[in-house]
Parts: sequence; C-alpha cells; structure tokens
Amino acid sequence: MAETEQTGERPIDPPLARVLKGEASQEEEAAVREWRRASYENEVEYRELVRVVEWSARTRELLEIPPRPAAADLIRRSALLRGGSAWLTAAAGIAALLGALVYSQARRRSPAASGLGIREIATSKTETATLELLDGTVIRLAPSSRLQVLAGGRGSEGGGTREVALEGRGFFAIAHDGTPFVIRTDAGNVTVLGTRLDLEARGRGLRVVVVEGRVALSTPRARTQLSAGEMARVLNGEPTPVVKVPDVESFVEWTGTFLAFQSTPLHEAAREIERVYGARVEIPDRALAQRVITAWFRDKSLGEVVDVVCLAVAAHCSIESGVVRILPEAHGGGR
Repeated sequence: MAETEQTGERPIDPPLARVLKGEASQEEEAAVREWRRASYENEVEYRELVRVVEWSARTRELLEIPPRPAAADLIRRSALLRGGSAWLTAAAGIAALLGALVYSQARRRSPAASGLGIREIATSKTETATLELLDGTVIRLAPSSRLQVLAGGRGSEGGGTREVALEGRGFFAIAHDGTPFVIRTDAGNVTVLGTRLDLEARGRGLRVVVVEGRVALSTPRARTQLSAGEMARVLNGEPTPVVKVPDVESFVEWTGTFLAFQSTPLHEAAREIERVYGARVEIPDRALAQRVITAWFRDKSLGEVVDVVCLAVAAHCSIESGVVRILPEAHGGGR
C-alpha cells in the first residue's frame, strides 16, 4: 500500500509572511511565486493564507515575524520554497482571533524504502486512485488495478532506473529526471524518459497509447518505438504493428476530471482542458502557447485549473461564457 504521509506544524516561513504583509524584498517575492507555481496545492495554501490575513486585518500583530535574514539565510529559505517543502501554519494571534483556527499544509513525505515513495497500491472494482511518486511522476490508476514499485531511480538499489509493475490500467505522466522509467507487465515492458501515456495490461495482453512524447515497447520477440498519437498492442504475447490513433482523447476519458501535465506545451494543455471541461480555450500569442506547464489536477473546477495554469505560465486569464482567454502578462500571472 502507499506509504502514509506525516504532517507537522512550524511557524509560517518568514519570507512568505513578509509577502503576505507587503514587506518582502524582490528576491522573496520571486521565491514565493516559484513556490506557488510548483503545485496546485501550494497555490491553494497561499490563497487560504491571504484570506486569513484579510480576515485578521484588524489584528495589530497579525504574524510574529523575525528580523529580515542575512543574504545567505535568505538564499537557503528561498531554496526551501522552490522545493515546495515549506511548512505553513497560521500564527497564534490568528488562531486566537478566529477561534482555534489552525492552518497547516505542505506535508513532509515519510521516508520509504523505494526512492519513488510507495511500495504497492491496488484499487477495487469500483474505485480509482491518483498518486504522485517522489520523482514527480503522477499516475491515475483505474479500477481493478495494481501498481508495485520495484526500483526508485538515482541513489536506489535499482541502479538509477525507475521501475514499477502494473496489472490493470493506468494513466502515467512521467516526470523528466534523466533516468529511464520502466513499466513492467506480464505481456511486455514500456520504457520512457518523460512522457504521458495510457497503458492497460492484463495477463498476456497489453495496449499502450502515447499521449505525449515517445516510448519503447519491449517483448521477448521484439522492441517497438511509439510516438505521440500512436498505439501498440500485445495479444497473447505477440506484438501487433503500431497504428495511428485519430482520437487519443477517447482513450483517457475514463480518468474523469483529471489532468496531468509534465513539461507540456500550453497549447496542448489547453486542448485537454477543452476536452475535460467542454470550454473553448483561446491563446492568441504564439510564444505564450509554447510555454510549458507541469501540474496535475483531480476533481477541480475549470476556474481553479485556469487560475493555476495562468500563474504557472505568467499569463493573464479570463473566463466568460465558456471561453477561456489566455494572454501574456508582464508582471506575473493570474486572473
């Protein structure tokens, strides 16, 4: 089963607190922006803290802020923010004002034997599961499926290879970290460096559809390369020829209101947002359309997704009558 995560509480990080109070330096503001862009959860945390600050505007001492740190200390703390591992907790004054309000998030992952952070996870006939491995890979596991971690990348016993075993079906958004990611099945193995794909493997049968990037499918008899928009099968242990798929999106509809991007160009992310939410996305600026985004969303509204996407690519966004417009923004993104 997946390893549990531990939570803890420490005082709010001083650079973030100074941003909330409007007293931050340019370097601190840049570090916090990077931290917000790192994940949807970070952005939600930031917005919740902004609300807390607004609610507590009448409190004379909102946050206990230590003196501005030295440059070396600032660099260290900014690196913490960039890693998305800052611990966020409302100060005692806010808790007293709002009545036992405690805000803590940005959980620290528990150490695991595998460098990917879990050992095994399985779903029943009626459930799906979404998990993010420690390398940043995001997996959506279909019902009646099982995923096992075999090796965890750099510094692990696997000698630098990231390896999992799948029985069932999963959508994989593989993080780019320079090491191969191998998905082992009874019918064959799929190897990637960084890509998105839908893979179903049951017994001696396998089907892989590449949404983005390239993969290699290996069986005892052959090794086949696939590119985005292509599909390959293994039937009773025998590989079939690679074919073009006219509608890749139809193979990932089972994931529901789920999106996962790994260094995905904005114009491609926009197409998937259109598919999931039935909206039209307009990006008039060609350079902006080529910017990339790494993020994932599960059961979020269109507005929540757009807010994070636009922050990540430093764009200005609007939603009106089912149309999302994404425009360049010179001073940071958002709506």
